[in-house]
Amino acid sequence: MSRSGDVYQCRIWVPDERKYVRKSLKTTDQATAKQRGEKLILETLSDVASGRKLFGIILGDLVDKFLDYRWKDVENGTITEAPFNTIQSQCRALLRTKPRSVKIAELDENSFHEWRQIQLKKSTRELSLIQACAIVSAKFCAY
Repeated sequence: MSRSGDVYQCRIWVPDERKYVRKSLKTTDQATAKQRGEKLILETLSDVASGRKLFGIILGDLVDKFLDYRWKDVENGTITEAPFNTIQSQCRALLRTKPRSVKIAELDENSFHEWRQIQLKKSTRELSLIQACAIVSAKFCAY
């Protein structure tokens, strides 16, 4: 624990994400700060142990995890390689409009407008576009 002005702060190293969690304990009393700090450390360690990402997932990681998830469907025979290749192609198109490093928390419902415009220019078939939109929506609903 350290102080920032009069208020105590707690800083915890998260090795998996290679970052520090730093939070204000919102107290000037050392005994209260110690109790709040211990509670924060336990909560943080519990979150890390359960696999929760404390700093959020980025779009590139989400796409990679989604493609790995769908590849398992190919391996167990749920889908063939042709639909998987379509999904993979749509994911690549998505990553051409948004950087891999953008955090998922920064995206909203209007974030994929550019991607939709690219798809409209490529194909005049509205059905194809609807299917592609469904693929992208499913990707974000799965995680």
